Amino acid sequence: MKQASGSKKVSAEFFAHGYRMSGTYIIRNQLLADVIYDPTTDYLLLHDAYLSPIMHPARISAYYKLTLMDKSNLDFVLTVNQRDGLRRDQHYGIPGNRFTVYLTLPYFEITGDLFTTMKIFHPKSYITTEASEFITLLDVTAHSTFNPDVSYQAGAALIHRSKLSYFGEKLS
Repeated sequence: MKQASGSKKVSAEFFAHGYRMSGTYIIRNQLLADVIYDPTTDYLLLHDAYLSPIMHPARISAYYKLTLMDKSNLDFVLTVNQRDGLRRDQHYGIPGNRFTVYLTLPYFEITGDLFTTMKIFHPKSYITTEASEFITLLDVTAHSTFNPDVSYQAGAALIHRSKLSYFGEKLS
């Protein structure tokens, strides 16, 4: 498939239902985070994607030249570059206060920095007043709960709010 002129490729890791999809999103009209946050778009089109089980991340189950991913099934997305995990409005600055949070999702524990307008972090208030369907964290570490040898470092994570099990401020 020929890449459109002026478009940019973003590599990311997509996690859902015990699998990791390593793929490329091609930016044409919307940034990756804008598409993920967009409630009018149910699917995400990926190029050159590899599927592997979380328990055996080195084993490739399938390769797709082009694949469609249902966003409602995503647990979370990791991007190496922070800017690739930010919505367009966040590129001009992230206002608010920074809190290091810890959360759990299916198969993973994630730690990262959350930016919020709250002066004192309260998870229930954040979820009910500020969070949308996805939550952006920066400077992220994701650890597998089933395989201690599997962990990921990322510039940003986009966490599907409905997949949260536990969510709170991490104390030193």
